[in-house]
Amino acid sequence: MNILIKPAFACAVICFIATVFGTTNANAAPKQGLQKSYIGAAVGSLKADVAFGISGRFSFGDVPFSIRGTSYFADGISIATGSVTYDLGIAKKTNIYGGVGGAAATNGTTTVYGGFLLQAGAETAISNNVVIFGDGSFGDGYSIYKVGAGYSF
Repeated sequence: MNILIKPAFACAVICFIATVFGTTNANAAPKQGLQKSYIGAAVGSLKADVAFGISGRFSFGDVPFSIRGTSYFADGISIATGSVTYDLGIAKKTNIYGGVGGAAATNGTTTVYGGFLLQAGAETAISNNVVIFGDGSFGDGYSIYKVGAGYSF
C-alpha cells in the first residue's frame, strides 16, 4: 500500500498544477485539451539519481490517444521509455493522461533493465508554442518522475 502513496501524491500535484495553469474562465464552455505534439527537455528522478532527458509527444489531433517517449541520461546509464496514452482534456489546452508502455536501461554495453511500465501525468500549454508537463512512470521495482518544458507544433 505504501508503494502507491508517492505516485498518487505526485500525480495529484501534477494534475493540480496543470488545472491551475490551464484554467482561464470558470464560466466558459468546456474546452478541448491540448491537441498539439511537442518535444522538450525534462529532468527526472530515478531512485536517488537525477536524470536529464529529451521528451516528446506525438498527438493524433482530435483522437484522444498519443505516443510518448523519453530518453534519460544519468550517471553512466541511459534509459528509454515509450508509451501509448489516453489523453483527457480537463481544461483549455490542458490534459491529464494515463497509459502503458515499456522501458529499457543500459550502462553503455549491457541492458540492465527492460520491461513494462504504467504512466500517469499532466500537461498544459502556457503560451502558443510552450508546453509544461510532468508524469510518473512505474514499473517492476522502479519509478521515474519527470517534469519538463517543450516546444509544441
